[in-house]
Amino acid sequence: MTIEQVIKLLNLDLSWEYAAMIQYIQHASMLTGPQYFAIIDEELQHAQDEHDHAVKRQDPVHGRHPYRPGAGNQDFPQ
Repeated sequence: MTIEQVIKLLNLDLSWEYAAMIQYIQHASMLTGPQYFAIIDEELQHAQDEHDHAVKRQDPVHGRHPYRPGAGNQDFPQ
């Protein structure tokens, strides 16, 4: 597997994390009424978890983002 393929897969995973976060927020916004407060809180916690995952996926090794060959990722082969 080439570094470009790894970068592509990491970016794909990052997009899934953001998509999941948006879906949880959207689902929480559709619920109304006090009987759903616990579910809303849980949906929003899941959204926060997805956001945390996305932040960790930005670049777990170098702390840079996004994954792009030649974008200052000094340890990636050019």
